[in-house]
Amino acid sequence: MTIAFGITQAIFTDKLINVVSLSGNLCDLGDDNLKRWEKTISSNTGQFVYLKVEIEEDPGVCKTGSIGEYPFMTKTKDSSLLYTMPLIRSVTANSMPRLEIPVSEAAGALLADGFLDFYNDGSLVGSGVFFVDLQDSQHTGPLYRFVPAPYSLETSQMYKCTTSFYNTSGFLARSWTFAKNCIISF
Repeated sequence: MTIAFGITQAIFTDKLINVVSLSGNLCDLGDDNLKRWEKTISSNTGQFVYLKVEIEEDPGVCKTGSIGEYPFMTKTKDSSLLYTMPLIRSVTANSMPRLEIPVSEAAGALLADGFLDFYNDGSLVGSGVFFVDLQDSQHTGPLYRFVPAPYSLETSQMYKCTTSFYNTSGFLARSWTFAKNCIISF
């Protein structure tokens, strides 16, 4: 049964996408966490992922021990919110990897949930299907941008398959959920 499940999963892997989880207090993150985030994000460049974000900022800690560029949330010229943070601690480097989440776009995306209320409680919480885009520049370094997935039949199936699979525990329950939401459901 395990072999059959593995073969079936290999055939239908385009619906079950990788999960990228970013959680913690950005003002108090260690270098190991930042390196792990960058490795996970860079390994999924050019792919759809299920992004889970639970980021907090403690302004008192950020003022003294920030990883740089605090505050991370900014408004663009068209008044949309953008969350940008470095993926390394060094604030003096000219070229450093960064991560960007377009919060306003994510809040309005059909395949995303959350990404609101940042200014009220100092946290950015949300999840959904995103495309990991890389904009690399030799002067500023790599910029990993999470682009909210446009609604389509394919991305909707990714969302349904991935959320149901990872929210189910136990081998038999997961197998049934995978069969129901990733194989049978079209």
